[in-house]
Amino acid sequence: MAVEYENEIGIEYILQKPEDDDDPDSYFFSSRDVGERVEELPGGYEVYEDPEHEVFLVQEGGDPVPEEDVATVRGALEDIDHLNEYENLYRVETFDDSIWVYLTDDTPETITDVINWFPEEEERILDEISRGNFTYSAYLKFCRGGENRDTYYVYRRMFSGLQERDSDRWLFVSGEEDIREAASKYLPHLEQDSFFELGI
Repeated sequence: MAVEYENEIGIEYILQKPEDDDDPDSYFFSSRDVGERVEELPGGYEVYEDPEHEVFLVQEGGDPVPEEDVATVRGALEDIDHLNEYENLYRVETFDDSIWVYLTDDTPETITDVINWFPEEEERILDEISRGNFTYSAYLKFCRGGENRDTYYVYRRMFSGLQERDSDRWLFVSGEEDIREAASKYLPHLEQDSFFELGI
């Protein structure tokens, strides 16, 4: 029986691989039959569900992103006023040797508008916000690189709607930057029109 996984929003995924390819690094999860089904989880790998509820096969352990680098990104986000108007407007996750920054699909302006339209619901809405009951999308990722793996390549998410693979979603912005410099340079563009000019 194939390896199956149900994500947090109830979508069933099946572990698959390209035809005649037994390298676990090429295995992938899909909700449709698009490859050969994999009958058991390969040793040394585990299932990972990201904040967008996409499902991946990843290696266990490995060389984790330094916690101080993650803290640098979180600290830089906390200093950006327009991303802290409400709680839980962003999330920071580490995945595949990278730091990923996710934003809620509900902008601060949208939340404010809803509260203004339904003032009697303000307490309930703010309670939902405090519990982080949002859907999120990835916007930026910082990927470790350099000879000593102490610098980062920066990518931003593209939203053309035409991407079929994860690699098609990302536009290269900058290479081999110190995480402090990269965070202060690129994070303020989130939720700004200038975000869509990065990497162009």
